[in-house]
Amino acid sequence: MNAALPIALYYILKPHIAPVWALILSSTPTIISVILQVIFVRRIDTIGIAVIVGFTLSVILAVINGDPKLLLMRESFVTAGIGVACSITLIPIRIRSFQLKPILYYIANDLIPLRPVYFTNPDKPPQKRMLFYWQHSAYCRRHIRTLTVIDIVFLEFEFGLKLFYIFTFDLDTIVVLSNSTLSAIGVLLTLFSLWYILKIRKRIQQEEPRMLQDAGAIK
Repeated sequence: MNAALPIALYYILKPHIAPVWALILSSTPTIISVILQVIFVRRIDTIGIAVIVGFTLSVILAVINGDPKLLLMRESFVTAGIGVACSITLIPIRIRSFQLKPILYYIANDLIPLRPVYFTNPDKPPQKRMLFYWQHSAYCRRHIRTLTVIDIVFLEFEFGLKLFYIFTFDLDTIVVLSNSTLSAIGVLLTLFSLWYILKIRKRIQQEEPRMLQDAGAIK
């Protein structure tokens, strides 16, 4: 959806309309995938928002400038921006009871279904298990931060690679390489992140009995 179809659509439309508009319309399969996610899954994630922002930016750039190579930077500007936003989450900001955590903590909290932790003290409310791990495991905190740094490196690498393509290759080659690279990096980053998170989870499971006992919690 996000790699082969945009490339095919670009080559179908290119002989009939200006290259800049062929590039914009070639991104419609990705937009459709985001809309379908909203309709059927009833949620929109960070990447979905980035796709919508990138598409809106594409239309603005096309109207103002009309340079197709500049337009090809739209996804990379978004991914670079996400990388900067992820970097900010590494700053240990604390405001009263709120503490900013690395972005991968929030992703793991959403993607991995975990039962809440209940305590022997009936007056103490249940706690999300991921938050419990974060508060009681130095291993968890260290590796969640490490994984966030790795993801940031991947995102900024994609941005640098796109710049290299633009200054090195012709437009048609850039279209193929940029769509393929963006999708490949997205897939690899997702699979690697899930593998790393599950690896962290396996280690924490070994530490869990001790953490539960020290915190006066019930498994």
